[in-house]
Amino acid sequence: MTAVAGSGSVTVSWSPVTDATSYNVYRSLSSPVSHATATKHTVSGTTFSDTGLTNGIRYYYVMTSVKSGTESTDSTEVSAVPGE
Repeated sequence: MTAVAGSGSVTVSWSPVTDATSYNVYRSLSSPVSHATATKHTVSGTTFSDTGLTNGIRYYYVMTSVKSGTESTDSTEVSAVPGE
């Protein structure tokens, strides 16, 4: 998983997971990312563009894949600071 910052945005991407039907991307302002407090985005592809972010703030991300309704364990955490 990688995270690339833009102005007011972060784009995260990852390699496809065999037989995954969707992916969940969790965003947090603190590390480690907790599903209980993170913002969750469900996507069908292997890229997620997170927009409307505040420049200069570090955002942390993990991704999970979903297969047959079962969510995988978290990916390695990545982070980025928009505007840098």
